[in-house]
Amino acid sequence: MDVRSPFKSSLRYLKATAAPTSPQQRDGPEIPPGAFPSQNDSEPEDAIVPMSDDEEYGDLDPQSADACVVLGVVHANNGEFREAVREFTQALDLDHEDGEVYILRGQTYLRMERFAEALSDGQRAVQFDPEDLEGYRLCGVARYRCNDLDRAIGDFDYILSYEAKDAEAYFWRGLANIALRDCDRAIADFSRAIRYAPNLTEAYVARGRAYEQIGQLEKARADQAEAERRAARLVKE
Repeated sequence: MDVRSPFKSSLRYLKATAAPTSPQQRDGPEIPPGAFPSQNDSEPEDAIVPMSDDEEYGDLDPQSADACVVLGVVHANNGEFREAVREFTQALDLDHEDGEVYILRGQTYLRMERFAEALSDGQRAVQFDPEDLEGYRLCGVARYRCNDLDRAIGDFDYILSYEAKDAEAYFWRGLANIALRDCDRAIADFSRAIRYAPNLTEAYVARGRAYEQIGQLEKARADQAEAERRAARLVKE
């Protein structure tokens, strides 16, 4: 049984559901409600979902690191974040150099608004698996939420140097730029995010806010209307 194959899809699932519980993070920059977009514009079809014990574990040793990770993902998908962290931590106790598990735990910490711990896990992920861009993404989001905006932009710049069409990286870099009051760069980033992920409604909302800050109210209203139109269409689908 190859338990590693679901991890990438589970990372995407966790990112898609990792929105903060309030629009304003404590002592940090503003973020649109629900803004933790999936680059594919929707929850992935292959995201891990809860299964029975027999289906979930198969021939895995229930005391193994792999079994802990699988159970942790199930807990995370169910919104049981404390339990998920416990399982990921146990997996790392058994294999402390597994970069993907640090990312999984870090994404869960983001959902719990434990941003410093999320950043620490992102840094460890980069240390153990420097070729996995998800580690840099985790660092960038955590730094943004900690108001370390310049470093956050650096993380997203790194991702985009390898993945020039990464809509999510453009979106988060745009949020950092707007927090720095660099609205022109923010608008450019949100526009690129929309180009590569046209149904990313949060990007329209954020770009509209940037337009509003520079007094382009007609464009701001147009973006808000487009966000609402696309959101309504996605609900119908």
